[in-house]
Formats: sequence, structure tokens, C-alpha cells
Amino acid sequence: PYPLPRGYIDGLTLSWMNNSVVAVAPGVCRDSTDRANLILTVPMAKLRNSPWRPGFANGGSDGTVPGGVNVWNYVFAIGGVGLDTDVLYSASPTAPNMPPGYTLMRRLGAVHYADNIIQWRKFFQFNDTFLFDVPVLDVNVNDLGNTRTLYPVTVPPGMQWLGSWMGGKTGSANHVIVTSPGQANTNPTVLGSAGLTQALTPYWSRQPLIVDASSQISGRADNNGVSFQVYTWGWVDLRGKDNTG
Repeated sequence: PYPLPRGYIDGLTLSWMNNSVVAVAPGVCRDSTDRANLILTVPMAKLRNSPWRPGFANGGSDGTVPGGVNVWNYVFAIGGVGLDTDVLYSASPTAPNMPPGYTLMRRLGAVHYADNIIQWRKFFQFNDTFLFDVPVLDVNVNDLGNTRTLYPVTVPPGMQWLGSWMGGKTGSANHVIVTSPGQANTNPTVLGSAGLTQALTPYWSRQPLIVDASSQISGRADNNGVSFQVYTWGWVDLRGKDNTG
């Protein structure tokens, strides 16, 4: 076939099967180095708990997963000269331990390993959007304060966070601002009367943000005593369309 455009991907979506198995749908993509096409003609499911072996329902680990608790594991399409396209799991988002003969790869997405009970957290994928089956309560503080504070959220590093947050103080007008760490440290009072304010009860807001390399967002209130909660619903992953992996 003709070479696909750089960063191209079609299909190859992930499906959570159980807490140790992810299935990859058939599809095509350009490898991360723009050297070759990777074509998966049939669905592929791999076992997280077993060393990688080629083919359906065999082991998928490169030897590094899960790699701890509250960590991200990454799913790759892999290929090589004369080899069928297959799937590999790794704790690295950019440098999986490749099986012998496999020299091509493309990151397809990420899976959150919560702990040794939940293991891989259930999710759904819609194009470039990944949604948890149950949102994760990442932040729950009684006093956000007027100093900008960074909070980790359950999103792969550098991705677009999708979630909702609540800030409020009963009986008092207040402002809360939630930003990406790379944005300016802005005083919430600049929001003015049309900003995100609430005088009687806490309120909810949703907005997309880009997390930093430590998967953090930031929050700040204009006075003390403002409660703050953050739920993570999911994230957006371009899966290498921007040629970053």
C-alpha cells in the first residue's frame, strides 16, 4: 500500500475487557518515526500479566507493567520487517522494550493501573476521547486558599484533562479559578461579577485543561474557607497525530 501521511491513524481503538486485558480494534496507522505503515487486520487482545508473545490472547507485557500503583500503562501497535502487526503493553509512553525483530511502534492510548484491587481502571474510548466508567475524585479540600496550588489528577502526563470541579463557601460571594499549570497565576478576582462566582452554595463547573508532566492542574480562590472538589471524567489523547509519540 501507499505510505500513509505522517501521524495518520484510523481505527485501532482500545476496549477495556477486564482489569488485566485490553482489546485493540482493527485499523491502520503510520509508525511513530514515519517509516512504515502498521496494519492490524483482526482484533487483538493481550494479557497484562504475562510476558509478550505474538498473537491473540497471549501475553502483552514488555516486562515493565504495571510498574507500581496509581500509574499509567501504555498500549502500542508494533511491527517489523516480515512480521505481523501486534500489540504491546509498557510502562513507558515513548520507549517500550521491543520484542526481537520488532522495530516499529505507535502509541495507541493509555490505561490507568489504580491499585492491586481495581488494577486497570475501566474506561471507554470515543475517537481521541477516553472516559472512565466511574469518575475519579482527585481533590477534596475544605480550604482552597488564595495561593495557587497544584493538584495531581488521574490523567496521563501532558494530556487534556476532562473533568468537573466545585468551589464554594456558604453565605459568602467568592471567586475560584482553575487553570493549567503553564498558564499565568491569575488572581480569581479578575473574573469580576460575570466570573465563576457563588454567594450561597457551592457550584459545579466543567472545563478542559492541559495537565503538566506530573499530571497536575491548579486551583486558587479569592479568600479563605472555600471548599474545592475535582472529579476526573477522562482525557483527550491525540495518539501521536501531532507526531509527539
